[in-house]
Amino acid sequence: MRVRSHQTWLRLLQRDVCLCPARRARLATRPRFYSSENTNAAIPAPASQDAILTDTITTNDQLHLTPEARKRIPGLVRAGFREYPRIKTHHQLISAKDFHATYEGLKKGGLINNTIVTVHGRLSAMRESGSKLVFLDVDQVVKVQGVCHLSKCIKEGEDPEEFKQSLKLLRRGDVIGMTGYPIRTPAGELSVFLTELPTLLSPCLHPLPTQLLDEQTRIQHRHVDLLVHKKAADTLRLRSSIVNWLRQMFRGYGSHEVHTPIMSGFAGGAVARPFQTTATEFGEDRKLELRVAPELWLKRLILGGMDRVFELGPCFRNEG
Repeated sequence: MRVRSHQTWLRLLQRDVCLCPARRARLATRPRFYSSENTNAAIPAPASQDAILTDTITTNDQLHLTPEARKRIPGLVRAGFREYPRIKTHHQLISAKDFHATYEGLKKGGLINNTIVTVHGRLSAMRESGSKLVFLDVDQVVKVQGVCHLSKCIKEGEDPEEFKQSLKLLRRGDVIGMTGYPIRTPAGELSVFLTELPTLLSPCLHPLPTQLLDEQTRIQHRHVDLLVHKKAADTLRLRSSIVNWLRQMFRGYGSHEVHTPIMSGFAGGAVARPFQTTATEFGEDRKLELRVAPELWLKRLILGGMDRVFELGPCFRNEG
């Protein structure tokens, strides 16, 4: 058993400045072994519970939050943000795409009061119509509107102030869940008429921009670009559909999909300059190259009796 003095533990805590505050708080309260000459050393007081709850939201000291986001964290903790699991799967859960496909035939003003559905998605807009009615727009590939009315979301005997406080906690970019009846409003919008307050599944602590104009920013932060520009996300979905169609076509011909090595000692199959690297296991003298074409590997499979094969994968060519 390794024995460390109390001073050694303090030096380790001071040295590990890269750790997040919650990690340092947990280390400070961890049971320790003391040497015989330091048994009377004072044990530092543990961090307060509120500080630990707040610090667990931030993963490290480099995560910069706006003042508004920092003020929002205590409210998220009180609302049960740290409860696990928050996302629960049940028979009422339906995707936004399936919701539109199932209830597309609903007429204006129609309401299906014998069916309860739950839709999850990212909150893109929130509009208030008086003090008792709020409209929520949720995006999950397609948009679904939520109609949140005080009389339906707050049961008899409950505090009406909870309606305002729960909706006040929501921000654009949060992932929420809406549970209620399928309805088509008089304006013709297919919506979910909420029977309970929306559930906050994952808060967005950084403000979500409405547009990105700088091309360099779009390249470096592709996840934000996909959230802001729907065409960029549609391009990825189109590529996925094309690849899926190609796979089905080749399999219809009786072909087998294979995966050939991406890195080998010699990159052949095409006249191109490959990317070179080394493997630490073999030493610096052993050069490895990323493939420029899978042709030679596929031909070897044909010679081995595989008959028909195909591969959909990347190739790397060190060219301009």
